[in-house]
Amino acid sequence: MADATFIAFGDMAADSSEMRILPQVLRKGETPICAIHGSFTIGLGLLVATDKRLFFLTSVSLLTLFSDRPARPTTHTFRYQDLSAVEWDTGFMWGSLTFCERVKARKGTRKVTQLDMSGSVTLRERVKYHTVTHKVAQLDKKYARYFASYLEIRIAQENKKYAGYFPNYLKARMIGNDVDAMLSNAVSDGAKTMRLSELAQQQKKKR
Repeated sequence: MADATFIAFGDMAADSSEMRILPQVLRKGETPICAIHGSFTIGLGLLVATDKRLFFLTSVSLLTLFSDRPARPTTHTFRYQDLSAVEWDTGFMWGSLTFCERVKARKGTRKVTQLDMSGSVTLRERVKYHTVTHKVAQLDKKYARYFASYLEIRIAQENKKYAGYFPNYLKARMIGNDVDAMLSNAVSDGAKTMRLSELAQQQKKKR
């Protein structure tokens, strides 16, 4: 496995069981950038941003917690080009992150009412996509903004790749948001640098 360093936002991320199994769920040629511990619909786990995708990893899924099926790592994957509207928030104890995902709709139509000179006419149009809002809660509130910043930058890069331009609101957010500088500031703020080869070696020793 190729070695790489990446950032763990907070002790809960660095010391989590999901961090120890991260090397075995990465795809070939995939490099992690940063990770943060939190809760998602499938359970408690690690939200991981790589150079290829965003995914939530849990070692004990709620789907198997109350069943006879053996526990095994579960991931929920998101493509950067399908994401938008990143927001982060901090409460008294925890932070949270929300983002929208464009999901391909099942085959079907929806009713659309149009008004014209003769009155209202109900038509049907094919639905190709719909938007789903996701929330990851119980984040280390000190680092929620750092993870959100990386996600915004990565989504902006994908928008440029697929649409050929940056919308104005993304151009404004991109000013001064250099990834390396942002991650360096996070480390100065207490985030931990992890090495992929060391995690893989630890996993081998436990087998």
